[in-house]
Amino acid sequence: MSEFNRSTASSSDLRYDAEIGLLAEFWSRLRIEDELGATTWGVLEPLEREVTEALRSDPPDIRRADDATAKAMFLISGIEF
Repeated sequence: MSEFNRSTASSSDLRYDAEIGLLAEFWSRLRIEDELGATTWGVLEPLEREVTEALRSDPPDIRRADDATAKAMFLISGIEF
């Protein structure tokens, strides 16, 4: 993530950075877990790639990344969607 001066960043920029940070933290922590609940990495990796692509787009597609992460959470918990 690029560095920026917080005094000149807009509130929406700060909100996006916070949301991106939470999504990145979720996937980073998931990568170090041994237990993936009711699913496997074979199922989660396409969603992880979708999140990465969404966050790398310009501007970042937070909604798409959020949706893919929510799907992953449902799969981990064993809830069908």
